[in-house]
Amino acid sequence: MDNVVDRHVFYISDGTAITAEVLVTRLCRSFR
Repeated sequence: MDNVVDRHVFYISDGTAITAEVLVTRLCRSFR
């Protein structure tokens, strides 16, 4: 699971780091 999230962050980070951070926070909240 960690690998998938890391990949997602890297992919989005390429475009906008802010979006990546928001997405990660949302994903973490959803999983937890």
